[in-house]
Amino acid sequence: MEDMESILNITVIWRGNKYIVEMNSNACLKDLGVELQKLTDVKADTMRLIVPQSSKKGSKMLSPFSDEHSRLSLQEASIAEGKSIRMMGVSVDEVDKVLQSAKADLRIAGFDEEENRMRQRMSYRPPTSLKLPQGPYTFSDFRTLQIPGVELNPPASEALKRMHMLAADPGIIAIMKKHHWHVGIMTELAPVGYVGVSPKCILGLNKNHGEEISLRLRTDDLKGFRKYESIKKTLLHELAHMVYSEHDANFYALDKQVKICAHVCV
Repeated sequence: MEDMESILNITVIWRGNKYIVEMNSNACLKDLGVELQKLTDVKADTMRLIVPQSSKKGSKMLSPFSDEHSRLSLQEASIAEGKSIRMMGVSVDEVDKVLQSAKADLRIAGFDEEENRMRQRMSYRPPTSLKLPQGPYTFSDFRTLQIPGVELNPPASEALKRMHMLAADPGIIAIMKKHHWHVGIMTELAPVGYVGVSPKCILGLNKNHGEEISLRLRTDDLKGFRKYESIKKTLLHELAHMVYSEHDANFYALDKQVKICAHVCV
């Protein structure tokens, strides 16, 4: 009797490194996740696979250890040889280091309280149509995130609304006018690393002192947006880079001044 099983060489890319994983053709998605854990030590609940779909355009994000996806066969998940899969995830060691640091700082107990404060601040929903500020000290343009082959949800239109909210924020407007700052374009930054976990986690960038400011709007799993106040805090930090590139005493003095102005200069 002919053996219908065969070996597949699955290509997975994580943090710029390529891994070739040998899998039995009748394996399930969880089996692949277990093998990837052996190679990378990525924590199970943070592992996400971005898999190009063969039956339609775009890609699908799968969680190998979730109840929803773990039992899918490789074929059902559209995983095959010759098709590169991108992996997102954080190693167990990285998570442990952050948790130890958080416990040492006695900050964990305050997370729920901070969440409640954020909800109260955001209980007011701005009008769906925002009027962007006019004049020389503004953001000239906006560009949302595009990931080839991935249909983002929430969509780009929701990301653009948040960018417009930032540009129309009274505190941001006051700062831009006070310092005579102009930003060529605000762009959405792709999530790189996990917030508060990964050793390298970029939340914002300021290119050429205001030519372009990029902000990380979306959560680690791309399923939602970061809190508005957190994004605004990042923008304020990047605005301080309009003058100083390095994180020196001059920068931190301006950064502090900008954050104070965001609350009182309105």
